[in-house]
Amino acid sequence: MKFHGWLATLSAFCLAGAASAFDTGHHSDLTREAMAEFGMSEDAIQTAQVENWLVDYYSNQPTVGLDKELGQLHFDNLKTTDEVRNYWGHLTVNTRNAVAAAAKAKNPMRIVQLTGMSLHAVQDFYTHSNWVEVQRPAVNLANYSTRTWFDATPGRLVTTLRTGTYPPANPASIQPTEHGNYDLGMNHDSYVRPRFDEAYVYGYCGSRQWVAAIKSWVDAVDPRVWPTVQTLALSSTNRTTLQKDLQAAYRISEWIAASGNDGHWKGKGSGSGADFVKFAAVWASGGDSIFVDSIKKDNVHRDLTAGLTTSALVVAPPAVPASPRFNKQAVRVKTMEVEEQLSRKSVNGSSKPNYFAKITIGGQEFIETMQSKRDSIRAFRDIPVWYTIKFINAADASTNIHYELFSENGKDDTMCDINPKAMKQSLDFALTGRAVGGDAGNADRGSLLNFIGAAPDKFPARVRIAFDSLPLEP
Repeated sequence: MKFHGWLATLSAFCLAGAASAFDTGHHSDLTREAMAEFGMSEDAIQTAQVENWLVDYYSNQPTVGLDKELGQLHFDNLKTTDEVRNYWGHLTVNTRNAVAAAAKAKNPMRIVQLTGMSLHAVQDFYTHSNWVEVQRPAVNLANYSTRTWFDATPGRLVTTLRTGTYPPANPASIQPTEHGNYDLGMNHDSYVRPRFDEAYVYGYCGSRQWVAAIKSWVDAVDPRVWPTVQTLALSSTNRTTLQKDLQAAYRISEWIAASGNDGHWKGKGSGSGADFVKFAAVWASGGDSIFVDSIKKDNVHRDLTAGLTTSALVVAPPAVPASPRFNKQAVRVKTMEVEEQLSRKSVNGSSKPNYFAKITIGGQEFIETMQSKRDSIRAFRDIPVWYTIKFINAADASTNIHYELFSENGKDDTMCDINPKAMKQSLDFALTGRAVGGDAGNADRGSLLNFIGAAPDKFPARVRIAFDSLPLEP
């Protein structure tokens, strides 16, 4: 069983609160993008995504007894630059040694598992620390900084570098130095937090660099092993259970509610206690997959956590390859407003719609967080309803974007009509140069565009979307 009594564990999970991390969806997107750039198979990518999520999940399972161990992989509670340096040193040594041992044993599955788990910590550094603030404190810059921890020379490391504390000393009064929540604190965990986009870019750059480091550590042992990591292929049985665990990563994160939680897929607004309980009961009854066993039975994570919370200095941690130079653009799709256009009876029975978007940019699908029972959603100040970022090669002549709007409705999500053309509900765009083509006609990339579904298509809604892109430093 995944739980020692699923109801007791469910209660513990709700009471513990969501893990302090980039929200689940952002961890998943970053892991996919970084691994895809290294030619990983779909089985390898999805395995790493699940293992990345399980770090969060079992950090919030005190009844399982691994919460304190896995909590160390959230990169929290480091008050000085020296403490941050020590954490990075231990994490790097531990990961190198674990990966080398797996390479020697010719065990590609374990290498993928270690990649997913360690990426969780790497990604968390950029969202839990003040790296965003101390690296590029200015605003309205012409491009995104891409300088990772390993790219910064010792002379550039400021003495004020720190991460937030978690859990808070007093949950009723979040302090500026605490990790915080969706409204307060240091974190940049989702698009409702200031400077989320900068932390996300750093998370992407750090993830690419970390996967490159893992490859170098594998190759140092046996270069014949890395191709087996890239082409990891699961049995049909394990592939089926992997899909169930991926669905759990999405639904449990989406529906978590209680003790101040209102969803943790990508921001707040999607919590549903009833849906959470119903889904968790089914998932828990399915038995442990090999992916769950990697933590509960095999304790793979313990290869990564030794010494992370000690103050002992690490002597000569292994080298991490410098970030490869690249010419990238961050394509940004900002959904600023969603509004229902007909009686809500048509969309979701007698209830208000549960809107969420699926946005595919350059072939990668992003599922944005559901907003429960709201027939109108608007940006707050300059924070979009949904903020979707995809990294593309700047030399690409054009980038295709496919935008779908749904209302979550039990097992059958309802696609809503946002295209004014008859017999078409979704929107398609092409970003070329400074223009947005396709269903946008020939608009400027910086424009805020308005689209309203119309008869004869069903379930019309209005969306306002802004498209732009910003270069990454080479």
